Amino acid sequence: VPLASNDRSAAALTKLALVTVLVASLASLPLLWLAAAWLARITEMLREREASPLRLADLCEVTGVSERTLRTMFLEQFGVGPKRYLRTRKLHAVRAALAVADPARETVSGIARRFGLSDIGRMAKDYTELFGEYPRVTLMRKPRGAGKTYYAKPVG
Repeated sequence: VPLASNDRSAAALTKLALVTVLVASLASLPLLWLAAAWLARITEMLREREASPLRLADLCEVTGVSERTLRTMFLEQFGVGPKRYLRTRKLHAVRAALAVADPARETVSGIARRFGLSDIGRMAKDYTELFGEYPRVTLMRKPRGAGKTYYAKPVG
């Protein structure tokens, strides 16, 4: 077989490979648009129900996809699965609520339960790992910009 024939075969195979990759990429575009639409629905629902407990089943229902598909979308978009993403969002919501709460009237566990976190020990552990302080410290801290210096006395 002459060398020129091998060059033509290699070039033809290269073109075929490029066309295959291009077709596969174009075929996945509708999936990317669908994933973006699903994530937009999820984001809207999370904003609407920020202070209420959410479950993975709720997200699957809103998007109309299976848990496995939802997990794949979250891993691709956020680098974590949906359960971890929801938990992190809840912890951020708890932190925001603790920062503005009156420590004389509210407790860490009461605020955590408002956001659907019933295992207070686990919540406190995850909160401390994420924010570098105990939830109680956040609750007791005087809000920035408050006029009078005020720290609640620790309970117990």
